[in-house]
Amino acid sequence: MSTAPASIVHNQVRVCPDPIFIIGAFRSGTSALARSLGEHSDLWYSSETNFLPGLFHDNASRLNEIYSQGAHWMREGGLTRKDFYHYVALGINALFTSRSGEKRWVEKTPRNSLIAGVLGDALPGAYFIHIVRDGRRVVHSMCHFLDAVSEETRAEWEAAASVPKWSQDFRAACQTWRDHVEAALDFSIHHPNRCLTVRYEELIADPEAGFRTIFQFVHVPHQRGPIDFFRSRRIQSSFPGTAIATPEDRPDPWQEWTLSQKRVFMEEAGQTMLEAGLVSEAELQRLEEDAERQPGSSGMGLLRYQRTQEHIQDIVGQLVPEGDSVLVVSRGDENLLQFEGRTGWHFPQDEDGVYAGYHPAHTEQAIGMLEDLRLKGAGYLLVPLSAFWWLDFYAGFRNTLETNYVQAWRDSYCVLYALHPHPGKPT
Repeated sequence: MSTAPASIVHNQVRVCPDPIFIIGAFRSGTSALARSLGEHSDLWYSSETNFLPGLFHDNASRLNEIYSQGAHWMREGGLTRKDFYHYVALGINALFTSRSGEKRWVEKTPRNSLIAGVLGDALPGAYFIHIVRDGRRVVHSMCHFLDAVSEETRAEWEAAASVPKWSQDFRAACQTWRDHVEAALDFSIHHPNRCLTVRYEELIADPEAGFRTIFQFVHVPHQRGPIDFFRSRRIQSSFPGTAIATPEDRPDPWQEWTLSQKRVFMEEAGQTMLEAGLVSEAELQRLEEDAERQPGSSGMGLLRYQRTQEHIQDIVGQLVPEGDSVLVVSRGDENLLQFEGRTGWHFPQDEDGVYAGYHPAHTEQAIGMLEDLRLKGAGYLLVPLSAFWWLDFYAGFRNTLETNYVQAWRDSYCVLYALHPHPGKPT
């Protein structure tokens, strides 16, 4: 009778319980940050691996296929897809740990931004640092990426059909930045305790404060090495030996772009600039206007106007019951009153329901107009982007809305109030 053990451990396999992933778009400072953290005595970084997106991208399509091929065995063993991904990730973790000298390892591949959710599930102890850089400078850098590549390397890439599309197509560069940033932002929103968002420009301006925050977030002691390394390799760290320059030393790419390029950027990435906190609403509107400006033109940019109109129609369709009436601070624009199954009313308006042609003289007049129309059947008030100034100029009017009624929706395009008594308030 055999007395051999059921299993034999040939080598002790170790894994890192809390690896660190640097995520963000290409040309956003991911390399500089990863290499800087690699200077910390507790951390290890080598180079981009590039193979994780191939495994896990497109909803882990390759691993899905493998799981499906062994589905019978998996089910018999009680293994879910999530279990399967977890064990695959453990093997990858062990591989990294075997190279890191058992230090805590750092991985940086920009396309990991697109699979952060899958990686987060597969490696539940991992931390993520999202570094985000102004999209205008990123796109400009992408479009000049090949300038820093030798002719020999470029020829090799072209022969292998591996030249990044974003390096040769302006719209693709805008879309690439947008997709990576939005994916990383979405992950950070759902996992605030595991993902720290770092502004590249702020890290350059004050590396001491930036790295202090990073060290605290990933729970490592403060050290000078990463900070000093980052100071010396902020730009072009993907190409050692390239001259270093700060953003302030470089011209503003927006001023160099053609009108067509500006329009493409705002169409593809403008809203993401706002969502990432890279511009304010006022700055975004200024960029929209600049992108649409023709000699002698003024007012809201066409793209911004069209998006605002489409967006408020969607919001009203979702939140306002059919048959209800919606007041719109319209400035006489009939297009802003077009709602399917709902009636749009100008605000303010005259006795015939036509735009009054003027703004209220003061807060009390604005409140009086609102109450008169509410008693006539108006159920909602919509304040579009073009009228946001109302909520600042007529402060008492805004206070009345917020105190007596319910804010049903608010975003960068519009604010919608339900003109029903606020819960707890007398009618």
